[in-house]
Amino acid sequence: MIRPPVGGTLSSLSRHLLLALLAAAVLTVSACSRDSVGEDEAATTTSTTAPPETTTTTTTLPGGRQPTAEDPLRVILGGDSVMAGLAPAVSHALNEGGSARSQFVLTPSVARDSATTALWQLQLERTDPELVVMLIGTWERLLAGPQDGQVQTTERYVTETLQPFVDLVTSQGAKLLWIGMPAVREPDPTLIFARLNEAFLQLAERNPGSVYYLSGSEFVAGSGFTELITNPDGSVERLRAVDGHHLCQDGAVRLSRPVLDWVVSQWNVPLAPNWQDGPWRDPATYYGSQACPAV
Repeated sequence: MIRPPVGGTLSSLSRHLLLALLAAAVLTVSACSRDSVGEDEAATTTSTTAPPETTTTTTTLPGGRQPTAEDPLRVILGGDSVMAGLAPAVSHALNEGGSARSQFVLTPSVARDSATTALWQLQLERTDPELVVMLIGTWERLLAGPQDGQVQTTERYVTETLQPFVDLVTSQGAKLLWIGMPAVREPDPTLIFARLNEAFLQLAERNPGSVYYLSGSEFVAGSGFTELITNPDGSVERLRAVDGHHLCQDGAVRLSRPVLDWVVSQWNVPLAPNWQDGPWRDPATYYGSQACPAV
């Protein structure tokens, strides 16, 4: 559902976090349709007959190949400071599994001008990714509108802004998994994120087989913003930071699971054992204990 968006400003903590990330990363140059994630095309089996008595069977994975330690799956995790909270968990699970190499690329918004497009081109040339995972929204909601007092139509935003970016990212055959921004505490930005997510979903529907969409809210927000959640055993998890916007470690685990499940379904890569409890959970990675205090 698309609702009329309203303006909003970043909190001081969000600005502080994003500026810190930008200073540290500097863009690290150093999907699906409504039913495509989780219901992607099944692996197909082709039989080839050799000499009469021998039959060899090969299985083609949806991703196109079986990555190995010698030839690992190449992954870019792109996005803003919210992706910066998801990337440590996903990267650890993939990289320590032994058959994938992923890296985080800080990009507060999609490429809109020649400068950011050139940076993306350079990154793509250097890494030649097979998969790009995007999670973006904070700055995108400010840049996507309003214009001349009116917010862009979804169709215009998809056609003029998102599609050229997708064409660039997928030009060498990479798949693009786009994660919709989860709801945040403040209602105004949440409404704009909902509108952006509708555009991201439409983008997947326009590009079947190359762009896939995964709802972020489904896994860390449910029907609305969720900061803490109580499990059936009585334990409490902190999903979101006290600023009401960013992910904490437990939130990263919950959103990483469907992302990793989808990657495994495409390329059958192994994951690190017990990746949920890896060293990536260090509070220093999550803006310090004041942002994600223990519960």
